Amino acid sequence: MRTINEEFLKNNIEATGDILKAVNSILYATEGQRGSLLPDTVDDYLRLLETPPTQSMTKLLAESTVQKHSVEWIKANGVCLDSIRPGKSNILGAGRGAFAQGFIREGDIVSPVLLINVVDRTLFNIYGGILDDDTGKVEEGVIGQQLLLNYCFGHTGSQLLFCPQTNSILLNHCSKRQSSQCGNGGPNAKVQWAHWDDTSAEWLGMSLDDVIEKIVAGSRGLTMEIVATRDILSGEEVIIDYGENWERAWEAHVQSWEAPINDGTYVPVRAMIESNDLRTADELESNPYPDNVQLVCLFWESEFEGDEEENDEGSEEETTSGEHWVSASEKGIDAESHTAPCEIVESYKRHDPEGRYEGRWYHTVRIFGSMNRTLLLKDYPEESISFRMKEYTSDMHLPNAFCHFIESDDIIFPDPWKNLSDTY
Repeated sequence: MRTINEEFLKNNIEATGDILKAVNSILYATEGQRGSLLPDTVDDYLRLLETPPTQSMTKLLAESTVQKHSVEWIKANGVCLDSIRPGKSNILGAGRGAFAQGFIREGDIVSPVLLINVVDRTLFNIYGGILDDDTGKVEEGVIGQQLLLNYCFGHTGSQLLFCPQTNSILLNHCSKRQSSQCGNGGPNAKVQWAHWDDTSAEWLGMSLDDVIEKIVAGSRGLTMEIVATRDILSGEEVIIDYGENWERAWEAHVQSWEAPINDGTYVPVRAMIESNDLRTADELESNPYPDNVQLVCLFWESEFEGDEEENDEGSEEETTSGEHWVSASEKGIDAESHTAPCEIVESYKRHDPEGRYEGRWYHTVRIFGSMNRTLLLKDYPEESISFRMKEYTSDMHLPNAFCHFIESDDIIFPDPWKNLSDTY
């Protein structure tokens, strides 16, 4: 905001509504949603420029985009998201589960379920080499599914999948068929299409082709809801029935599963981060990292930007100023997303002005960027180096893990969407 105003003053430009809209359209194209926060009316623009240094302009910008409602309006028109909380499940081997935060009446919504629509469930397949015992040849085939499949809703007769985006993923399975294992006579909630979503009826009346076309076009996904089938007491675990096919698949998996042999090629990333076992490229030749991890460095993509003609593919740029990366947050770098694969060329401790060693380590790192270009940074701080999982090596991609979607009730799943004759 202040930079734009300085440019206006320097170039003798009057901040009219049309000028502000033009600037905003450019900022939205380059900055995305952050650019859309800027005001497009002269009054709002001038009001924000008067923000005193002690007050956050960012907060004022954000508040200006929020449509405020009274508590009464929210209760009448909203859907509560905090009726359940996570906790250790009472079902043996189930891990975490969902527990009622307070008393939930029969028929009340336990949790709204916003969905990501997936047009083809085979997108979750994991492919790998399969040995043909008859021919002795190795051919590529399906060796499993990604674990994300376990959280999605589907039907054995349809290619569609619907994956939740809310805390509904916490709900575990138990059925009346095995009620002795979960107590209280089996499930106390069920899944149904959301009555509060006006678009549900439109979606459910479409053909499969129309649904796929709408999904591909980027339309907002369908919505479901978890509804209590009886009164649920505060602190009670909320449970649904994942379906008979899911139950049979789970029982078969338990009977056939064998624990994998840990040959040392897989180490949890958390363990690598805690050990801070940083090795140089020369050390890795004789003592490589586990197969599932890679070294990454905090990285700001603009550092690679420049004249493409001067920076040929495969070139290496060099800087002697790497220490600023320790305060990466000042540049808006997020430690989870702004990272790039890297390697340590050299590790050392620097001397202070009096010739004594500093207590912290510095490194010369080679960061691997796009277009096969690398960036060599000296005096790079250890705090900006970490470990990440290599692509397709996380537990989400384990080939022998149990994977099966939650089955939607045949009654609520539209017949036009059932395009498969085989079972899953």
